[in-house]
Amino acid sequence: MLERPRYEVLPLPGVAEEVARHAPAAATITVTSSPSRGPLATVEVAAELARLGHRVVPHLAARQYRDATAVEEALERLRSAGVDELFVVGGDAEEAAGSFPDAESLLQVLRPLAPDLRIGVAGYPESHPRIADDPLTQALSRKAAHASYVVSQLCLDPAAVTRWVSSLRERGLDLPVLAGIPGAVGTGRLLRISRQIGVGDSLRFLTGHGTGLARLARPGRFDPTHLVASLAAPEEDGGEAPAGLHIYSFNALADTEQWRQQLLARLQEGDAA
Repeated sequence: MLERPRYEVLPLPGVAEEVARHAPAAATITVTSSPSRGPLATVEVAAELARLGHRVVPHLAARQYRDATAVEEALERLRSAGVDELFVVGGDAEEAAGSFPDAESLLQVLRPLAPDLRIGVAGYPESHPRIADDPLTQALSRKAAHASYVVSQLCLDPAAVTRWVSSLRERGLDLPVLAGIPGAVGTGRLLRISRQIGVGDSLRFLTGHGTGLARLARPGRFDPTHLVASLAAPEEDGGEAPAGLHIYSFNALADTEQWRQQLLARLQEGDAA
């Protein structure tokens, strides 16, 4: 899970330099979408990172695209940069810019335009702040017909993720599932983001077990080690392990990469022993 990391970054100024400085060559870099910066920022950062030699997966946020022509223009730029994989989401914009209100509507147009591309879609082990659980489950089943894999929303409760993976298998969805986890991010920022995106059950998990956040975080920074260990080896009744990790770095690449290397070194020493 850790040897070939998948880091998500925000398309902010200077992020390409941060990736070049801190991310290993083997890392897959996914570039999220930003309602405030627009779809072009994602495309530009993704193209720049691809030219630097990274495997890059840009997010296409449905609600940011006016029509199929705008989607084709983005695809053309990304293909010319060597991008061969996309991640399709509905997006956080309050209103849709055009004819794509959700990821499913974009996928229906996108897949015929790009039948050769790998496409990932989002799934929700806990909930979505604006969508009820039943519609989410039904939508994921329909999106899966166009997808190569599923990435979970950020979740801090490993049992919730592994049970969710099992429930997908029970419903016949056999795509690989990558567990979305935070990197070594400042704890204050992580708590703010978790509240904003509706990760309520995860917050209750953290504050209701042992000494709460102090058990999983060192001062000022979240430590994902316990979360990764629990995902890799679920308890007997805890469900199925995910196929891999999707690390939400929030651009804290230096700290997250340091954590990853240190944990890999510990694991390798343990294996050698």
